[in-house]
Amino acid sequence: MITKFALSSAFLLTTALGMASAQAADPLITISTGKSGGGYNTIGGRLKSVLAEQDQPAEVLTSAGSLENLNRLADPASPVNVGLAQADALKYYLKDHPGLADKFINLGEIGQECVFIVTGKDSAIH
Repeated sequence: MITKFALSSAFLLTTALGMASAQAADPLITISTGKSGGGYNTIGGRLKSVLAEQDQPAEVLTSAGSLENLNRLADPASPVNVGLAQADALKYYLKDHPGLADKFINLGEIGQECVFIVTGKDSAIH
C-alpha cells in the first residue's frame, strides 16, 4: 500500500483511475518529473527512494515539465500514473481540457512558489 508519507512530500497529481489501481495491487509507480538534474526530477528521485524503502516499485521519467506531465497523466496509453505540476500549469491545462478536471487528484504540495513583480529599470514605476 502506498503511504501518505511518500506522497505528501511533493505537489503531485495522479489520475483517479491510476490511483485506484495502485492501491489495489501496488503496481509500478511511474513518476513524470522534469528535466534531468532539475528540481522536479530530484524530488521524483527522492520519492522513488522512499517508495523503495517500502518495497513499492517506482521509476522516474524526465519530461519537458508540467504540461508534458499532465499530458502523460491524461493519456490512457501512457505508463505515467503520478506527475509533478505547477498550480498555474494545471489551471491552464484544465482550461484547454475541461473534461479532465475530475480525472486528476492533488496528492500534496512541494511548497509555495515564488513570484516576482518586475518592471523595467528605466520605468517610472518603482
